[in-house]
Amino acid sequence: MRQNKQNKENKLIIGASNGWFYSIDIFSLEKQEEVLKNTGADAVEFNLNWDKKRFDSLTNQTSGNYKYKSLHLPKFMPPHTVEEIIDIAKKIMQTQQPTTLILHPTDLSESDYEKLSKANLPIAIENMDSAIEEGHNIEQLKNLIEKYNFNFMLDVQHAYDHDSSMKYTEELFNTFKDKIKQLHISGETPTSIHELAYKSDNKKVIIEFTKKILKIKNIPIIIEGQYKSETELKNEIDFLKKELSL
Repeated sequence: MRQNKQNKENKLIIGASNGWFYSIDIFSLEKQEEVLKNTGADAVEFNLNWDKKRFDSLTNQTSGNYKYKSLHLPKFMPPHTVEEIIDIAKKIMQTQQPTTLILHPTDLSESDYEKLSKANLPIAIENMDSAIEEGHNIEQLKNLIEKYNFNFMLDVQHAYDHDSSMKYTEELFNTFKDKIKQLHISGETPTSIHELAYKSDNKKVIIEFTKKILKIKNIPIIIEGQYKSETELKNEIDFLKKELSL
């Protein structure tokens, strides 16, 4: 019985966005990996914006032996073009070989989506929170994903932000179950909608629903809560591993 429990725990893939490292000027992927592994992470999401130093770090270095890697593409932001996003994605695919490229479905035209689709990249569309006008209507997401053959990245906290009963989250999961490649996990407090789950006011709901998902499908988890130290990240990973043990 203990062996079965251990095997299930080993299937959990949990990591974090590396945006915090960039914010404190740690651009060495080797150093980032050392810290992440110390916290118990075995996955990483490379967080890209339009900062050239971030791009250079991901094209001039290679990353280590993670079980899962993803790349959060920069937000579409004129005067930058979708062609730039495609070029950036292809270059980082060569060096880091991420499994999933996460894209916010905001401010993009039909022509932009056509170009992204034809680029043959492993793009997963992320559902947006209620502060953003686009990217949360299920029918619109479904049409986008089906038309352009994209995958889906389920942000559980973003979905909770629309409906704390989790009925909307469940509908998202049921609609895109076969297309989901990654989960974002965080929580909220009165002052933050990107709080670490272990510090959040809604941790019980987030954990219960995430556990429900994992019983159906083993999906890599990336911590979306904003951590400010290695200790905070380790606390979050320890918390999630304990609470999500099936």
